[in-house]
Amino acid sequence: MTNHSTGDAIAEVFRRAAEVVQTNGLNQGGFCDISVPFFSGAAFAGGRPVCTVGAMRVAVGLSPIPVNWDEPLGDADPLSDAHPLVSEAVAFLSERVHSPIVDEDIVERVADWNDREGRTADEVAAELLSAAEAVAA
Repeated sequence: MTNHSTGDAIAEVFRRAAEVVQTNGLNQGGFCDISVPFFSGAAFAGGRPVCTVGAMRVAVGLSPIPVNWDEPLGDADPLSDAHPLVSEAVAFLSERVHSPIVDEDIVERVADWNDREGRTADEVAAELLSAAEAVAA
């Protein structure tokens, strides 16, 4: 359970992340689509499509890709350089999304949901906005 001010802050992360996904598009299989040329004039992440977790990172002013992501996957923590609100938002969202992943890896749970075949940017944005309402309640 979050307190009211923290819930409001997390809700803002969700709302902003929804805007990022709606603006840039949804990426599946990674934090962002680095094959898309970076456009410095873009509102978010150089205009590159982002995944759900990447969008939450961008929502607080971070790169969608964690700084340690070039480490071997067994050692990389995609939230190690993230703002605490991103970690709390990912944890909250991981409890809401449907995924067969049941272990403690909240990022993998959200990533599995994000990467489902046929998942759309509109679906992700809708879930993020729904999560914003729920966490702020």
